[in-house]
Amino acid sequence: MKIFTDAEDTRFVPSNRTVSIISCGYLAISERDAMTVRKNGRRDWSLFYCEDGKICFDGVDASKGQVWIYPPNMPQKYIKLARDNTKYYYLHFTGSELDALTDSIGIKSGLTVVSEELSGLLSAICTEFQKGDSLSLLKCEYLMLKLLYKIASASGSRVRQTALQNVLEAMVLNYDKPYNAEYYASLSCISVSRFNHLFKEAYGIPPKTYFINLRIENACRLLENTDMSVAEISNAVGYTDVFGFSKIFKARTGYSPRDYKSCYK
Repeated sequence: MKIFTDAEDTRFVPSNRTVSIISCGYLAISERDAMTVRKNGRRDWSLFYCEDGKICFDGVDASKGQVWIYPPNMPQKYIKLARDNTKYYYLHFTGSELDALTDSIGIKSGLTVVSEELSGLLSAICTEFQKGDSLSLLKCEYLMLKLLYKIASASGSRVRQTALQNVLEAMVLNYDKPYNAEYYASLSCISVSRFNHLFKEAYGIPPKTYFINLRIENACRLLENTDMSVAEISNAVGYTDVFGFSKIFKARTGYSPRDYKSCYK
């Protein structure tokens, strides 16, 4: 196995640009295994895009179409095995406002899954960087910002999905309690109006409707499998008013609770 260390790194050059490339390229690993170890990381940012195969970063696999990012000064260890026939782009970059920019748009260290093919964009960045003239470097900066935008968009989508999944889990645990829009929005760290919009966009129905459906689904389960009375079931799924529960149940299922229960006798 070939082992690369800090000694092979391109010398870091500070930049006054928003984003400036230090080094970049495209590599194919097919003949022998390779490992890179940087105990103290690099002084710039490192970005890797796996075009094919697999790269193992700190024990986490990045496969085709995935991006891995190391911020400055973070220890790095990644392995490419010849059997995986890995092909990937790498970028090392810096910038006067890069830390503030990445923080504001939610780009963090680690793995990002992007739905869009990035090979063309990364190839263009490498081509412009190799030209080295002022206009090409300006275009390179523009393309880098475009790349960061795409990664941030993918990261944001992932974060929202994770946050909404946490909401679903919280609803399952609390369907017998009063619906609390403020609490569920706070789990996603967004306003109630924004939460309502994102939830409906993701699942096709408003969050409160989803919550009520959970109650009715559990009421159906209790009606089917227990000898509990309608009043007891109403209370178990969060309704203190049996009449109100029965009205909602019939609106959702087409049956009154008693008629529904009789079907399973």
